[in-house]
Formats: sequence, structure tokens, C-alpha cells
Amino acid sequence: IKHLTYQQLTDIDRAYRWYYDISSRRGYMQRSSTPDKYPDAWWFMFWQMLRKNELPQITPDDIKGNQVRIHGKGNKIEWMYMVPPAQEIARRRLEEAEPGEPLFSIKHKSTLYKNFRKSCHLALGPDHPSGLHQLRHGGAVHYLTLGKPVQFVSKMLRHEHIGVTLRVYADILEDSLEDVF
Repeated sequence: IKHLTYQQLTDIDRAYRWYYDISSRRGYMQRSSTPDKYPDAWWFMFWQMLRKNELPQITPDDIKGNQVRIHGKGNKIEWMYMVPPAQEIARRRLEEAEPGEPLFSIKHKSTLYKNFRKSCHLALGPDHPSGLHQLRHGGAVHYLTLGKPVQFVSKMLRHEHIGVTLRVYADILEDSLEDVF
């Protein structure tokens, strides 16, 4: 599967901040945008293994303690545990967000995607996979390589059956088993 590693996402984050800084100095970007707007969204997607259509639907009302309400596939609504890095991002975003407004103020999903793709190309080169869905896979692979149980990863991915998770991430699981032996 095509996925982004934690280190690659760090590089993408750094490339975006560099690009934002240069563009702002040259007057290409408005000063009203914050440079961490998209990296926060990308990191939240990575840690929580979200689909790109789930992120813009999250509002401050969807955060309760260390839980986040996800409006998922097929109009399914689930409360999910937020892992500590995602909790930190949510806390930071809650300070700025207006009630009822999206937690991540992204006017157009395509802008989020374009900036991510451009930052991927800057950081990793044009031949690397650069879709937002690679964040979802990256988070799953990250947790599996840390030794988190497949049941945890399956629950976080919101797969209906654990078999889906086992099938999609079979190669990573096999590598983990080899390491155990």
C-alpha cells in the first residue's frame, strides 16, 4: 500500500512552512492565513486515520474530552478516542474555532489537497504518492509498526470488519511478525 511515514509527514510539514514563508514574503499569500492551518489538519488526519471528507465536518461540538465524533461513510456517526497527539491539535484548534464552525477552517477541500500535494512534491519529489488518503494509510502503518494491536487499528480506521484491516495491511503485519520471531 502507498503510505506516508511519520518522518515523511514531518518533511512535508517543513516544506509547507518554508513554501508559506517564501510566498508570504513575496506577497503571494494573504497574511490572514495561518501557516499551521494545513499541517494541523494533515497531522490530525494522520493520527486519527481520517478520510478526507471526514475532517471538514468536525466542529467544536464534536470534541468532548478525549473523544471526537466522526461523521463517516454511509452517514455513520461514531464517537472515537483521540490519541494524545490529536488531542493536542484539537485543544489548540478549539481555542480559535467558533461554535458550530468547522474545527479546521478549510474553505475548500481542493485547497487542502493542492497544498498537501505541492508540499509533498517539494519534500519528497514528484514521483512519491501524494494524496491525502496516504495519511490514513500512514497512520495505520505507524501504529502497526509500533506494535499496536490490529483490533485497535481496525477500530481507529472504522473498518466494519477486522478482516478488511488484515487484508489491506497484510504485508506490514507479516513484516511485524518477522521482527517478533
